[in-house]
Amino acid sequence: MTSAHSCIAALKVAQSDRWLLALSPAHIGGLAILMRALVGGQPVITLPGFDETTVLTTIAQERPTLISLVPTMLDRLVAAGGTLLLSELEAIVLGGAPSYAADVLKWTALGLTVCPSYGLTESGSLVAVIPPGRAADLAGTSGFPVPGVNLRIIDGRISIASPTLATGYLGEDPFSELMTSDVGFLDSRGALTIQGRADDVIITGGEKVHPEAVEAILRTHIDVRDAAVLGIPDPQWGQIVRAVVVGSADLNALKEWCRPLLPAAALPRSWVAVDRLPRSEGGKLLRQELKPSTN
Repeated sequence: MTSAHSCIAALKVAQSDRWLLALSPAHIGGLAILMRALVGGQPVITLPGFDETTVLTTIAQERPTLISLVPTMLDRLVAAGGTLLLSELEAIVLGGAPSYAADVLKWTALGLTVCPSYGLTESGSLVAVIPPGRAADLAGTSGFPVPGVNLRIIDGRISIASPTLATGYLGEDPFSELMTSDVGFLDSRGALTIQGRADDVIITGGEKVHPEAVEAILRTHIDVRDAAVLGIPDPQWGQIVRAVVVGSADLNALKEWCRPLLPAAALPRSWVAVDRLPRSEGGKLLRQELKPSTN
């Protein structure tokens, strides 16, 4: 309930708004929409699952004003010719996976009111969000903490104190403040940038490399549709950076293209081309599944 109130305030949800539920309510992203609508008194249009045609047809017929998606879903809706319909929505809340700066700028240039966010199941969903209309100048961030949420960065990791937190994990001490496994920072504006997960950080030759930062660069190449970066054990460097790429880019040319854009430690030493990357139903990259399949 508290998280729902925070989201309503952050997004300035009005009584006249209407939610379209295209996410599964079995996960926090979908369940949170039902709670927000219950607290705010807005109707919810529900769908049995995500399908581009069904979503766009429903938007055309039912005229919702708000929707929550993962970035890959939004890409699929745009590719299906839904730009005009999507541009009529007052807010497209994005979560579950990174919203890269280049993609955010692309969506805003199309006239879409995207609101990238950061949230966790333990926090009842939303922790930070870009308010409607601010995506272009806050591209690459997850926006500002929602009302009632206090964020601290401790040794690079994001710590959350909020009445929206779950009481704790079964069999463990209750939460007073949740130290997440996510790495990030707050900039001078107070906006949160997520750099990835602590256990995904690559240590190569003593240098730290955040995979999502490298992925963000790779995804700006015109011939790269998707990209994942991971650390591969190496006897000399401890780990080396491997890039797994979806698209038509020549890998040798792509490496040279990356060279002036990345620090030397972050430049991938190993390159693999695949047809698609493993992602969860919610759009999250399943990075661990890449290690056995590409070694």
